[in-house]
Amino acid sequence: MTNKYLKIFTWIACILVFCAVAEWYVRHLGYVCELPTEEHAIHNPDFSPDMGWEHSGPTKRLSSEYPKNKPIYETILADKSRASRPSNRPATKTKVLMLGCSYTYGIGVEDKDTYVWLLNERFPNVTFDNYASDGYGTLQCLLREEKILKEHHYDYVIYAAIWDHMRRNISYATWQIDSAKTKTAQRDTLIGMLKSTRPENPMWYYPLASVNSDGSLGIRRAAYHWPGDEHSAIINTLKRLCMFRYCYKVTHNMQEYGPYSQEVYWHILYRMNQIAQERGSKFAVICLTNSDNVPMLPPTEKQIEAWNKNHSQKLSLPLPFPYVFVTDGHEGEPDQPKFHVAGNMFWHGTPIVHRNWEKHISAWLTKWFQETDTTNTNP
Repeated sequence: MTNKYLKIFTWIACILVFCAVAEWYVRHLGYVCELPTEEHAIHNPDFSPDMGWEHSGPTKRLSSEYPKNKPIYETILADKSRASRPSNRPATKTKVLMLGCSYTYGIGVEDKDTYVWLLNERFPNVTFDNYASDGYGTLQCLLREEKILKEHHYDYVIYAAIWDHMRRNISYATWQIDSAKTKTAQRDTLIGMLKSTRPENPMWYYPLASVNSDGSLGIRRAAYHWPGDEHSAIINTLKRLCMFRYCYKVTHNMQEYGPYSQEVYWHILYRMNQIAQERGSKFAVICLTNSDNVPMLPPTEKQIEAWNKNHSQKLSLPLPFPYVFVTDGHEGEPDQPKFHVAGNMFWHGTPIVHRNWEKHISAWLTKWFQETDTTNTNP
């Protein structure tokens, strides 16, 4: 009996020693434990436990992408928005909250060249505030809308969509891996991400959306933990590898996951409209990508019927908010280098593209303002 207990004790001791040595070795290689949620804000000023990240300001940030030999600086204000009008211009009575990703934020262009700044110039009686952020999906825009409208009133909320938002809502940002051209570069990129504690862009700091069995919107916050990941680099690395395996599968099988991403996307939009209505705001969606991108098209009666099946919370047609395409096909054309930032594979627009967006958006806004507003918002 004594020998039996001795063997058990020996096995337990060996396992503990092995785990301790393995943990030391993994940390020695540079892999990290997950930071506790409350410590992220100390180490990463841009961290948000809900959205993953928000810009911190006030500051002048060197753009991550800009034409060769021409550094671009982006002005981030104290309220985490990007500067969208001269500092000496006061806010007007009519205010518009602009939400979106790097396209709307304006990576690679000066403040005064973003289409949101141009909208402020076009409509002097309206204030457009640019709360877009690079890397955001629709879910993050919903979370940001909810947070901002609790603190401030806006007459209008406009969400600027691109097709990739659908993928971001149900998966994680894998463009870091996609942008690496060789297998060696992809491996090195993944290892660098596994060792990272930064919340800006790494895929493990994305919130995720889903549709619950009753048809309601399910949201998993960006601050996501496995038991023990704050104390063990092994557990945290295993968590991240599992998350990467899932996101890689989704990202590279959008033919399979595409219909579900559409369903989630539209549930988020309906929820964004509901939040705006509850706060006394009018909501609209503008699509900055071409209308021939099928997933961006409004849902059909057949799709709505399929999504509503067995759900107590149902979507309905016609759409309860404007859904407008505001592109003339310039953005994203590789044979037209003047239309995207030099050296940028993601087709972020140059000032030419932003001016075209502003032209189309202004034409639509003029009509929408006339239909919905009793104050003088005309340019």
